Amino acid sequence: MMIKKVHYVLHPKHESDDDYLSDSGIKTDLANEFGHGHEMSLPEFAEVLKEQYNDAPEDITEQLANAGVISISGDGKVKIN
Repeated sequence: MMIKKVHYVLHPKHESDDDYLSDSGIKTDLANEFGHGHEMSLPEFAEVLKEQYNDAPEDITEQLANAGVISISGDGKVKIN
């Protein structure tokens, strides 16, 4: 009997932006935890993401801004919408 080597290539699943935002619950969690209109500095917001959503994609801040969940002002403030 011959043994054949088989190579499996695993491809990471590429989720769409909306999948992560919806599946993680981050869209509603931020407003529930901080309240609509709450503002914080960008480094403070990055720390919240790091602590609570450590599995988030690298561009999570941009995804949240594009989805209208947050707004980032020119002076580095993040507002929860």
